[in-house]
Amino acid sequence: MEQESSFSMFSRVAEQLPNTKSFIRTYFLVISVIILVGCIDPRLKARYMNYGPRTTTSNSISKEKQDDLCSKQRQSQTQNESVSLFPKWLDRLITYPVPHAWFLHFYILAILSSLFWGIQITTQGQVLRSLAGNNGKSKTTNEKDIELTMSANQIVLVWILMTIQGTRRLLECLTPSKPSSSKMGTSLYLVGMLFYGFEGVAIWIEGAPEILSPHDNASLLGIDISAPSARTMLCIVVFAIASILQNTAHRHLFSLPKYTLPPHPLFRKLICPHYTAECVIYASLAVLAAPGDEWINMTMATVFIFVLVNLGASAESARTWSCEKFGKEKVKNKWRMIPFVF
Repeated sequence: MEQESSFSMFSRVAEQLPNTKSFIRTYFLVISVIILVGCIDPRLKARYMNYGPRTTTSNSISKEKQDDLCSKQRQSQTQNESVSLFPKWLDRLITYPVPHAWFLHFYILAILSSLFWGIQITTQGQVLRSLAGNNGKSKTTNEKDIELTMSANQIVLVWILMTIQGTRRLLECLTPSKPSSSKMGTSLYLVGMLFYGFEGVAIWIEGAPEILSPHDNASLLGIDISAPSARTMLCIVVFAIASILQNTAHRHLFSLPKYTLPPHPLFRKLICPHYTAECVIYASLAVLAAPGDEWINMTMATVFIFVLVNLGASAESARTWSCEKFGKEKVKNKWRMIPFVF
């Protein structure tokens, strides 16, 4: 009775929330715009967006160069504090440093989210029905709604691939590596946690009418095992290749004894090939999840846009940091993240 009451209360609260699909799309687009605006002023970017080794001075460089970089960092920090956008107490909270190792929490949340929504999808759980009901559509409304709904096959397949992605990233983070004192701001940590929280909803929300429609009890959401389409096969292959390349890049970075220019072929022409792979992974999921005759899933597309913008900003920071540490000559012929474009 108490559990039922809790779900009923959640349902009443959910009914007062904005359209779930629109809310998620708006959130990812707004955060993407904020990141782009932050990139306009290098001081804002340095104050609120830099993280990891780019916020610290490595011990692998000479004492003279290290002192010079420390001096520049102190001067830069003073300048950055003058461009604070928030009241002093809020600014300190937003920029309060937490261990970069807390990235691990993102992937723990990603797996827990996948498990939770997997159960909700297969059981038509109360939480899912409350959020899906906010979209204001039912599969039985008209034929057009049916065409614009993800199929059950798509929902399950995208869920499986996203679960694989979160599990792989968690295992990579658990790989033993050298101790690091790198930090990231609290705001970045919270944005990351919200990303993986909302991502769990984004993968199925455009298939809500399919999930909520009645199905034969003998089947799981009406799934029939049939030959996948050419688009589905292509997306799965692209996802797999990008995942393998990203894992290869990550393992190589973990194997480096200190922060140096990675000698692996993947890094020959790209500063951040692991970011490139991440963007390709989310692009493949956005196409794979496209409902009906659409060529892309617009909700997953906003997730992709956020990933592209966020990692693009990080790639720019990585290039700046590499130029300062190794010299411009070492990276002048390298693309940041997207070959021939950026």
